[in-house]
Amino acid sequence: MNVLIVDDNRTDLNTLERLLRGSGYTVFTAADGVAALQIIRAEAVAVIISDILMPHMDGFQLCRNVKTDKDLRHIPFIIYTASCTKPGRGVCHEAGRGALHP
Repeated sequence: MNVLIVDDNRTDLNTLERLLRGSGYTVFTAADGVAALQIIRAEAVAVIISDILMPHMDGFQLCRNVKTDKDLRHIPFIIYTASCTKPGRGVCHEAGRGALHP
């Protein structure tokens, strides 16, 4: 299964990438939402795991883009973050995610 990890924090991205590759997943990585969209459109991504705070296009914007695109909306989208706020949960819901996973 192809997994896309989107995070501008190289340490977090590498840790999650190693964990998933070690479990047998094929992993693609991107440092922001703009790069992620290019990968999503070019590869058969089965699930997206994204941080929230990133340059160029944050995780909320990326989620909105994916969930409003009829060709992409079927892809499960997991948002993870080191900082969880009550307003953040509302933004996740509005962006097309049912929940925020800190």
